[in-house]
Amino acid sequence: FSGNSCDYDKYNNRVWSAWIGGGDNTIYARCGTIASDKTISWGSTFTIQGGASTVSGNYNQGLLQQGVAVDQSTGKCLVVWNNAADSVSSGSKHHPNAVILTVDTSDNSITKSNAVRMATGGSGQSYPVIKCHYDPDNTEWVAVTDANGSSTGIYALRITNSSGSPAA
Repeated sequence: FSGNSCDYDKYNNRVWSAWIGGGDNTIYARCGTIASDKTISWGSTFTIQGGASTVSGNYNQGLLQQGVAVDQSTGKCLVVWNNAADSVSSGSKHHPNAVILTVDTSDNSITKSNAVRMATGGSGQSYPVIKCHYDPDNTEWVAVTDANGSSTGIYALRITNSSGSPAA
């Protein structure tokens, strides 16, 4: 269930990383400054969403490879995953959610928006997947998911920054 994802932020010359870890699948993020010698000075680890010990025994899932994308015109970072706090039904079956992270460039500390549902998983989709990328031509994030109610297939989403929170 654990995974990691990262992206480069050319606006702020930083690297973003997010991962699911620990025994309860908490989702974390860090942002770091890249020095001229290619070393990274990381900020503190930021908890995006608690896991099983804080969310009714459910686990965060789905942050694999392309779960992080940086808006290269603002430096804001979108993180997508299956949120343990937004269950389809009993157990660890969750709707795909997203948050927007912002870095304080003075110390690499992170703040986040509220988690927002990007797509609705259905009873036939036990563990929906969502992946994201930033589209500089249209200045928005795009995502693909297999969550669309109870239908099967792959669906595209356009995700924008709506007053600091993601909107699909």
